[in-house]
Amino acid sequence: MKKKPLVTVVSVSLLAVSLAGCGNKDVDTQIDTEDTSKIEVNEREELETGHVSLRVWVEEANIDNLQKMIDSFKQKYAGQADFDIIIEASGDADTRNNVLSDIHNAADVFSMPDDQLYSLIAGGALSPVVNQTEIKNVNLPDAIDAASYQGTIYAYPYTADNGYFLYYDKEYFSDVDVQTFSVVQ
Repeated sequence: MKKKPLVTVVSVSLLAVSLAGCGNKDVDTQIDTEDTSKIEVNEREELETGHVSLRVWVEEANIDNLQKMIDSFKQKYAGQADFDIIIEASGDADTRNNVLSDIHNAADVFSMPDDQLYSLIAGGALSPVVNQTEIKNVNLPDAIDAASYQGTIYAYPYTADNGYFLYYDKEYFSDVDVQTFSVVQ
């Protein structure tokens, strides 16, 4: 089951990173991603309820950091809504299996490796994000490509690459030697 767009908007602010966004099940996945006027009306209607519930999956090592972000978010938006945010430990590598094995009970907000994007789209777990232009303007092209399918963004990127780095033994390589190492693609 896909969640309402408000969940996506709140979660982006909440996590201060770009995460997977979900949409209302009745929204056609072929929507014009630049025309969000109908979605904005639905968000205003939903905000009037004054209650936002989110279930967030995050790597166990990141729980403390995420809790600090959530506390800061709640403080910043205090009085605008009653926030009920539950954090659960879940490995990013397991996201596809966890979501697709029980899509109706999956978290509202989760992160995933980019190689899981297509499976989650095909499984009906992701809808296009509503603020396509804004996301494209604040991220690197490679990060946008990793979060997109056929030119449409389905997730919020929060890294520009896979975070590869190199360790080397100074016994064998000098500081000058390592300045000329390059990535072979």
